[in-house]
Amino acid sequence: MSQLNVNIYETADAVVIRLEGEAGIRAADGLQVPLQRITGARPALVIFDMTELQVVASLFLGLLVNFRRGLVAQGSRIQMAGVRPNIRELFQVTRLEELFEFVSAAPPSPNAATVV
Repeated sequence: MSQLNVNIYETADAVVIRLEGEAGIRAADGLQVPLQRITGARPALVIFDMTELQVVASLFLGLLVNFRRGLVAQGSRIQMAGVRPNIRELFQVTRLEELFEFVSAAPPSPNAATVV
């Protein structure tokens, strides 16, 4: 079983949560505290970078919905970036696609090496 790797960083405009691996039941438990901290910081925009996310469990989707509810209540926005077709289909089938804004890519980490 694969695990979920999470990298959280800030850009000038957003908090980016980069997810890699599998977002299963254990992953949802492990993300609750970081997501509560992000909600408490009241960012204008939160972007989930799902480019390297392979699998999503239903419990994880519920976590995203609850996180979104808290953000929207304080006037924040949430985007899903780089969502693979199999995961996008899950958002469509569950009708959660209507709740989230989807974008093609997240901004790069400020610590990422630039290739010229």
